[in-house]
Amino acid sequence: MVEFAEAVANQETDKPPIDFEKLDAFGDALCDLRAEAIAGRKAAGIDDVWAEDEEYYEGMDEHSRDQEKYAWRTKPPGQTMPNVASTQSTVFPNITGPFVDAAAARISDMLLPTDEANFKVNPTPIPELTSIAKGEGVPKEAEQIARQAKIPEEQFKQQIKAAAERELEQAKERARKEQKRIEDWHIECQYHAQVRRVIEDSARLGCGVLKGPMPQSQRKPVYKRHWLDAIMELPGLKMFAAAMEYQPKSGFQYTEEIQPGSKWTDPWDFFPDPNCGDNIHNGSYVWERDRLTKNKVRQLKDQPGYLVEQLNKCIQEGPILAKADYSSERRSESQPDDLKKGKYEIWYFTGVAEREHLQVLGILDGISESQDVSIPVVVTLINNHVVKITQNVYDTGEYPYDVFAWRRRAGSWAGIGVARQVRVAQKIVSGGTRRLMDNAGVASAGMLVLKEGVITPADGKVGIAPHKIYLMGEEYEGKVGDAIDVITIPMLVNELMAIVEFGFRLAEQNTGLAMILQGQMSSNTPDTAAGQQLFQNNASTTLRRLAKNFDDQITEPHIRRYHQWILLYGEEDEKADTQIDALGSSALVERELQNQEIMSMGGLVTNPVFKKDPAKWFDEYLKSRHFDPKQFAYDDDKWQQLVEKLSQPPADPRVEVAKLQAQVKEKEWEAKAAEADKDREFDLILKGLDQELQNMKLTGEHQGKRGINLDTLKTRLTETIMKLRTQEKLAFGKAVGAPQVATPPTEPAGRAPRGQAYQK
Repeated sequence: MVEFAEAVANQETDKPPIDFEKLDAFGDALCDLRAEAIAGRKAAGIDDVWAEDEEYYEGMDEHSRDQEKYAWRTKPPGQTMPNVASTQSTVFPNITGPFVDAAAARISDMLLPTDEANFKVNPTPIPELTSIAKGEGVPKEAEQIARQAKIPEEQFKQQIKAAAERELEQAKERARKEQKRIEDWHIECQYHAQVRRVIEDSARLGCGVLKGPMPQSQRKPVYKRHWLDAIMELPGLKMFAAAMEYQPKSGFQYTEEIQPGSKWTDPWDFFPDPNCGDNIHNGSYVWERDRLTKNKVRQLKDQPGYLVEQLNKCIQEGPILAKADYSSERRSESQPDDLKKGKYEIWYFTGVAEREHLQVLGILDGISESQDVSIPVVVTLINNHVVKITQNVYDTGEYPYDVFAWRRRAGSWAGIGVARQVRVAQKIVSGGTRRLMDNAGVASAGMLVLKEGVITPADGKVGIAPHKIYLMGEEYEGKVGDAIDVITIPMLVNELMAIVEFGFRLAEQNTGLAMILQGQMSSNTPDTAAGQQLFQNNASTTLRRLAKNFDDQITEPHIRRYHQWILLYGEEDEKADTQIDALGSSALVERELQNQEIMSMGGLVTNPVFKKDPAKWFDEYLKSRHFDPKQFAYDDDKWQQLVEKLSQPPADPRVEVAKLQAQVKEKEWEAKAAEADKDREFDLILKGLDQELQNMKLTGEHQGKRGINLDTLKTRLTETIMKLRTQEKLAFGKAVGAPQVATPPTEPAGRAPRGQAYQK
């Protein structure tokens, strides 16, 4: 099988030619298994359940399907359009979609944090090395080796202790490198985005499928700096480079890298062995379907491993859809035309090539019939033709698929999602709302009662309408009100709304997800803060269960395959005996509860009595508020300056007091100098006024009475200036309780006793 797979992959001229008839026979055998998988999933009712879940998530059911644009998929087989009377309401108040979206968003937010990974790679503990490193003893075998080598006992103990410590430290370093490598691969393949889609599928359909790690080709642009460019930029060679018209060799290049990655797989395109039970890894095979255009099929010819002759057959035949009733007697040439439509279906078989398959390929020569022969392979089929065959990248034959079931279903790998959990509640809400609409329609129109033969509509149509004309018979002599009446139908809003509210409460009870997750309050939400806290703590039990199931079904097996990839194809310094700690998801759920209490711990961590680090507490507080603690950290140079400043010995208090006194004296001298400048300024003003008044006095002596007014003016100006100078000195000195000499234009603050400003 190995030689045949190499011949198919490489198509080398020195290899024996491929027998395409045997290859087609091998493809027919695989198509029988594919038909078995398709029929098995359909017989289990999974397809019908998913179709109904998709409908309810989109907001429609059997009564409203004819009024909605159902684009994602045709109606499930066997269903017909309902014959609903036009007078009945068919509205669909969608509560399934919001519940599904809120549950998926909540779980994704907790299980896929942006600041840390949801797994931890730890070295496998070795009790013997740990005991030796702690100096607790030396194994007897090591003591015998020391005696044979004639090494002093104390020296040997020190040497073996140092070796054990070094070995443990190397194991931790290898584990750290492995953790970093896996996280880098996750960034390249957008692991979080892929897992979010898996969680959304699980909440909607009941299960989500994650594939990986599988080899993926990464084409990335990189800027490569050539060493010759750096030399030519030296001062002594710039003129030489210009003279010889040197062209720089640095620039952007595209690199192709093959590295492992994870990928979301649509559950509708996933077909495991029907006999696998509740675990796909218990089955014998797994099928995955994808779709390609004709152009994409042509491009496969340039990829290594694909058979060009088989691809040409597929292109000539046109797209053919796989069926559950496939038979090797009816190959692609006799397929009806109604199946030849749309895109090409490409199928990936991951399983084991059994003896009957290998016999068809003719590669069991020399192997006895009693010997059990099987080889793990990955086979690619298009139009029932084998176009590629390779060995499984995992020599154990493990399937690179993991299924996350929202809630397990007994005996089935496909679980139960939120859309199925709220099915009864959705029907109650829909039924109550439709009856409410019907009641509103009837109550708004009323019922018209006519006396036969007396009241006749002018247009011949009985009913209630604007400007409706009714004719009264000529022989009728009674009142009009006795021949016609309108009966009003009561509005049962409260009674019908109680049914709708019951449906919402039932949805919360069946899913374990409160309406508060959608940012809405319900009748079940307590009014008090303490009640809401208790309510949220109790509601988290469902989330913890989901987190643990996610660890068991996705995180642990998926990351374990990454570890196996590193052991098979990774760097030597990253290979180690490690174990995957998948408790990160559960811890993240617990952290959601801890975030509610972290604020109250602020006064405790700052107390040195408890021996807790305030810096670590602050980092956790920032994480609880969805901030990155690294964004608030000091730069290295600033932190070094702060450390040096804090490391300096405290100054002598007497020196600090002397410095403070000197600063006070300096301020006093500055204040006195400022006061002296103001005194000189006032003196100059007074001298100017004296001169001006003297001139006015001389003028007043010639005008009689006017001179007396000038003397009075001078006296008043002098008094005002003196008051202002006195008040300034009092205010400058800031004397407590200083009297008010000059009357200010507005009342100064604080002069009247408190509460008596108006009276005073």
